[in-house]
Amino acid sequence: MIEERVYTQEELSEILGTIEVKNIKAKLERYNVDFTATKVEESYVFDIHRINDKFKVFCILELKFPAQTNFSKLKYFVYYFFNDNDFNILSHSLMAQRLNDIFGKVFSRQTISRWINALEKQNLFYSGSSEYRYFSVYKGASKEITHEEYKKSLECILGIFKSTFKLSRIV
Repeated sequence: MIEERVYTQEELSEILGTIEVKNIKAKLERYNVDFTATKVEESYVFDIHRINDKFKVFCILELKFPAQTNFSKLKYFVYYFFNDNDFNILSHSLMAQRLNDIFGKVFSRQTISRWINALEKQNLFYSGSSEYRYFSVYKGASKEITHEEYKKSLECILGIFKSTFKLSRIV
């Protein structure tokens, strides 16, 4: 994940998957990142001042979503998919209809299907079971926790998620 700091050309090349300076600049601009690029000898240094849409950058670089994804719709889908047990057991068509009803935006069954496949590819969940096990992970150590402990920690995480990604309409 890109952070607000100074990067060498080589560091950003590795993160963004492109070598050319013009391509690095183009990707940062498309990702809505404020930066300055300074030539230092034979290379460049990039100072990342601000990441205007952290959710978008996270989804592209970490979750491998295509840059053409509608990230405002994806944001709402991800919230409901991971935080509403009644929502995530619906068929893809019913998920689309529910999101359409809540937000007044058009969500298609095909798009939701692609998003679910992309999330599953990144091992963020496993769709083969409806039995839930909850884990707490901290500094590389993990332990199984109860559903009540999970709900308590989820409230804290959701507060951070809402403020970080500026979710305005959480129902």
